[in-house]
Amino acid sequence: NDGLDGARRWINLIILKDKVNKSSINSSSTMSFSLEKYRERLELIADENSTITSKPTTLSALTVIMEAHLRLIPFENMSVVLGEKIDMSPDSVAEKLLTRKRGGYCFEHNVLLHSALSAMGYTVSMALTRVRWGRTPDETTPFTHVVLLVDGCDFSNYLVDVGFGSNNCPEPIALGHDMETQVRVDGVYRTATDVGGEMTTLEVQDRDDPTVFRPLYAWRVGRWETQPDFVMANWFSCTFPKARFTQQFFVAKIADGEKHHILNDEYLRRSLASGEVLEKRKVDSLDVLRTKSS
Repeated sequence: NDGLDGARRWINLIILKDKVNKSSINSSSTMSFSLEKYRERLELIADENSTITSKPTTLSALTVIMEAHLRLIPFENMSVVLGEKIDMSPDSVAEKLLTRKRGGYCFEHNVLLHSALSAMGYTVSMALTRVRWGRTPDETTPFTHVVLLVDGCDFSNYLVDVGFGSNNCPEPIALGHDMETQVRVDGVYRTATDVGGEMTTLEVQDRDDPTVFRPLYAWRVGRWETQPDFVMANWFSCTFPKARFTQQFFVAKIADGEKHHILNDEYLRRSLASGEVLEKRKVDSLDVLRTKSS
C-alpha cells in the first residue's frame, strides 16, 4: 500500500548507517551476553544504592527494568519491511539491539530481556501466544507472539512482556489470579482461563466501558514449546507474505508518560494514563522517524 511504500523509502535512508555498522562486525564471532552493556543501553546505574543492585531479583527491580527497556529500546520492524530475515538467537539479538543500538520486534525484545533477567538471577521461561487484539472471537490465530514467565526472590509466576508494541503493558502482570483486576500505570488488566483450563488470555479493560475487557493474547496453560517452535514462529512472522509484520511498518515507544506509535506513515501520540490522543499526523520528515525509532 502507499503508506507502507512511503515508509519503506524513509526506512532505507535511516537504516543505511546501521548496515554500514553491521558490516564492520565479524558475524562469525561468538558473543557472550554482557549484562553491563544491557545496563548501559538502559541507562541503569548499577551502584550499591540502586534498586537493580541492592535488590537485583525483586519485583520492584523488574518493574524498573521494564520501564527503562520500553523507554530506550524501540519496538520496530524496519528490517522485516526491507525483506531481511530476523535471527532470534541471543547473540544476534544482543549485537543488533545493544551493539548497534537498534530496536526490534517481540522475538528480539523478549529474547534480549530473557538473557538479561537470567544473568541477573531471575528464573525465566518463554511462552508462545496467539494474538487476539483486533481479532473477532471466531477468528483463529497462530502462535506468533512470545512473552516471558518470571520468578524472583519475592514473587513468582508473573507475565513479563516488552514486545507488544503500542499495546504493551509496561509492568509485570501476576498470573494465577483469574478475573481479578490488576491496575497498572496504563490501564486495568486481568487474566481469564477458559472452562477447559487449557488457554489463559490477558485482557485489558475498555476505557469507554469498564464492564468490557478486550483480549490481547492467549497462551496454553502448560508449557509445551521447544526451541524449534520459537524459531518457526519467528520465521513465520518475518517471512510469511500475509503476516502483519511483512505487510505493515511499526514503531512504538513508551516514554515520559506517553505512548508513541507509527503505523506505516502515520504517527500517533497518546497519554499513557488516559489513552487520550495528544497528536496525530503523517510522518513527513526523516527526523520524526529517526527520533521515534532510536
